[in-house]
Amino acid sequence: MLDAAVIVVIGRRGPHTLNRQGRLRLPASVRHQCGLTAGDRLLVVALPGQDFLVVYTPVAVGSILLAHHARARQEPGR
Repeated sequence: MLDAAVIVVIGRRGPHTLNRQGRLRLPASVRHQCGLTAGDRLLVVALPGQDFLVVYTPVAVGSILLAHHARARQEPGR
């Protein structure tokens, strides 16, 4: 599941919070499921007013971009 996107629901009393450095610690089960290791970079998208974050692995970002460009090539007039 390396092309995963993880949705993190923001809760005031949840067990997982931002640490003092502003980093979100993902549970080990999520990291293992997504094939993440220490130091992996992620794209984190916050949706203001929606109370959740979406965390994308590099492979997920690549897959999304490839799919987008494949569709763009198929559209007439491009």
